[in-house]
Amino acid sequence: MMGFGYATFGDHAASNLLLNYASSDPLAIVGRLATGASILFGYPLAMVGLRSALVGMSSSLSAEPALPAAARRAFRSLAADASRVPLIVALLAVITAVACAVEDIGVVVGVSGALLGAAIVYCFPPLIYGRARGASTPQAVYCLIPLGAFLGVLGTYVTLRG
Repeated sequence: MMGFGYATFGDHAASNLLLNYASSDPLAIVGRLATGASILFGYPLAMVGLRSALVGMSSSLSAEPALPAAARRAFRSLAADASRVPLIVALLAVITAVACAVEDIGVVVGVSGALLGAAIVYCFPPLIYGRARGASTPQAVYCLIPLGAFLGVLGTYVTLRG
């Protein structure tokens, strides 16, 4: 889809392809409605996944003996059923604030791509490998983690600089 947008509009293509078409174009209107419906019905599914991941991570971290007791209590309370609604409201508030503050979706895609791409390629594999091998893991494997952090920060800087 992006290739067709670039082929049609060249360097003047907006990050949201539908913004390139006239507001009275009937097919663009259908595309905007379909995009809106996709967001409307897909958002709850994404929120359930995000909340479940945060609760699962909090449950795991609440049992981690290396963390201070206060941090373990905070993670335990975040994973409790009583924090379900406050957690969802807080997540929605953060997401809505970001959506109101950022006008160009390309910035969000660029920052998330830089951070997640670097984490998935450079940071997560050594952590998974180290966890699987245990004490016999060569320490050199962990040298990729600072590289991934550096590349994630660099990619974010380049995206935000414009």
